[in-house]
Amino acid sequence: MAKFREFNRIPQNSIEQFIPVHLLDKEYFKNMGILRGGISILRKGCVISRPKGREYHIVIVTLKGTGKFIMENGVELVAEQGQYFFSAADGQGHKHLPLSDEWRICWIQIEKSGNWFVAPPSDYMLSKCSSFREIGNCFESIISEYSEQYRDHTTIEELQCQLLMHYVKREIDLNNYSGKNMMYLKKFNRLWHDVSINIGKPWDIGSLCDYMGLSKAHLVRLCNEFYQTSPANKIKQIKMDHAYALLANLDYRVSDVAEVVGYNSVSSFSVAFKKHFHILPKDVQLK
Repeated sequence: MAKFREFNRIPQNSIEQFIPVHLLDKEYFKNMGILRGGISILRKGCVISRPKGREYHIVIVTLKGTGKFIMENGVELVAEQGQYFFSAADGQGHKHLPLSDEWRICWIQIEKSGNWFVAPPSDYMLSKCSSFREIGNCFESIISEYSEQYRDHTTIEELQCQLLMHYVKREIDLNNYSGKNMMYLKKFNRLWHDVSINIGKPWDIGSLCDYMGLSKAHLVRLCNEFYQTSPANKIKQIKMDHAYALLANLDYRVSDVAEVVGYNSVSSFSVAFKKHFHILPKDVQLK
């Protein structure tokens, strides 16, 4: 079995663009345990090697071209456009290099202690990445906003960072489910979509069970497994996010928003809103 050490051989004709350091130091990425990341265009002669026993997971998404991953146990994986490679912090080492004239990838390193991140069961994997274009666009936007410094660029950067991590998390989470669990996950996603469209509907536990075709106990168990929260809290989150968007972006009164999202009184809506966002609805309107 080969043993790989930390090693980078990147010729001058290759290009590396990194997530700006000031974003990695901000609260959002720190809470997510993101250590570094970027976009790379790797060309002939490039070899990157990572050892086993690292303190971080690695996720590499192929945006264009073809590359190869060589694991310590001798397994070779060929990565093509629309696939992602995952290597666990405590798993074996690997090295990777381009096979095509140009291998365009984006990558992130995630601290292994990150509570949000549920690593796949195997120490490495190569899998389909349905959102590879969206992930690449997020990286491009983060890097271009920093270099161009348009008005409100910091806000756009932070939003793109959050969007990027939602896409990454979704891709990895989806690959942890199969069979009936995948079927239920897709059905839950349809449910949340219908909740957002019919935002003022009560959506009590009985209607949720009918929609999903599940008993209350099964519904609650699956919701907690998939989303780490109860069905009632998930519904409340969707309603609160919708309410915040109306207040922040449209000229809605607080009483109107309360009615739209299904609250019978402004006071009960305001209490729920403050509990969720730690500010009152009227304070959002003032921003």
